[in-house]
Amino acid sequence: MTSQHPLRILVPMKPAYEGKTRLAGVLDADGRAALSLHLLQHVLSVASRVASAETWVIGGDAWVKHVATLESALWQPDAGGGLNEALRPAIRVAFEAGAPAILVLPGDLGLLTPGDVNDLVRLANGFQKAVVSRAAADGGTNALLVPRGLALGPFFGPGSFQRHMQEAQKAKVPVEICHAAGLAFDLDTPHDLLAYRAARPELESALTSWREKLRSQTPELTGYWKGESRGAKPRWRGSGGAPQI
Repeated sequence: MTSQHPLRILVPMKPAYEGKTRLAGVLDADGRAALSLHLLQHVLSVASRVASAETWVIGGDAWVKHVATLESALWQPDAGGGLNEALRPAIRVAFEAGAPAILVLPGDLGLLTPGDVNDLVRLANGFQKAVVSRAAADGGTNALLVPRGLALGPFFGPGSFQRHMQEAQKAKVPVEICHAAGLAFDLDTPHDLLAYRAARPELESALTSWREKLRSQTPELTGYWKGESRGAKPRWRGSGGAPQI
């Protein structure tokens, strides 16, 4: 199947300071936010190297939007209500715009490579099949490609890989499984963080850089907050909101 429209990659995100809560015992709030933004930037950098694709980040906050801009991705706020509820309208809009398929990638795939994504797209066989990747640690879904005209999910959440496979079978949707190594690993737990540090020796330097940006509250990104010092945390209006001024 050929199309003049690009594959649409969707990367759902929480606000920077609301993610990676399971790492609270090993990283402070700035460290968790820095890690979230670092991982997002990596995923978007990989996505930018996928041929005939455009990337949209769904949800988050001004920091998430900033990273999207740095990596030439588009950004839109989510409507709230949870991950699947945020994705459904974005998927609908993508297909209405003519996208031949959508690919949902979490923003914390720290070992993802362009080759992993290309392998997944090849399995779709010209966007005639859905493709799913399983998270090795918990049986979740680390990638979901759904071609235009096929109905599958999204059903992200605990055990979602099996749910996606079962729903594909029920709906008679042709589906392949992508076993690419970079799609099996997502970073949620202290054990994951140890493994990622071992694989990415440059991580500490990257996190230090992001910590400095977060603490400085870069004026061109966020401005200053009334009644708050320059080093204070921003107050968010909620998921997808801008800093409250």
